[in-house]
Amino acid sequence: MIWSHTMTRLGSLTSLHHSVARSFRQANTRQGTRRQPVTRPNRRHRSRMGANGLRPTIARTIVLSALEKAAPSCLDASQMYRILSTQFDSPAPGSVYRALNDLWTAGLLLRTEGARGRAFLAIKPEALNEGYGTLRCHCGERLVFIEDLALHEYLKSLASEKGFAIDEESAFTITTTCAKCQQLRKEGQQTTAGGRGSRAKTA
Repeated sequence: MIWSHTMTRLGSLTSLHHSVARSFRQANTRQGTRRQPVTRPNRRHRSRMGANGLRPTIARTIVLSALEKAAPSCLDASQMYRILSTQFDSPAPGSVYRALNDLWTAGLLLRTEGARGRAFLAIKPEALNEGYGTLRCHCGERLVFIEDLALHEYLKSLASEKGFAIDEESAFTITTTCAKCQQLRKEGQQTTAGGRGSRAKTA
């Protein structure tokens, strides 16, 4: 288990733009996809975006809705566009990218990284206090928010003792392995062991 102390927000979402564009081209090659009506801004999303200085556009709304439905799983750009491309009048890749960037910059989304720097996004809960932490999987596809003030204060104290500077944007993350990844790892090990056994018998 790895304890990491994040002092600032993660880097820019530039790589997401290219991923969304690539997914858009792939989606356009598929035929016969059944499209669903676009989700219109609901009052809760409107209020939340307005409170963070954002205009409640359709693109921002459907991105928030998709991430909300996916929680506690995170979505990368490709997964996001595959979901949105099933809707009528789905936004262009540029609109999806801008919506992701705007929502992240406004503090409504949290960005995490998986294998090979793959970027994933999760929606922050509405009633989240400042002393929250996160529990994430190494794969980056699962993120759970932890609201434990006693734990947060202990980690702040420990970080200070170890020479870290604590500021308002400080956050603590526990990185471990989710049950799904653990199961896949076990299955992979069993497959590898079975292959070795077969080769040994043949020899």
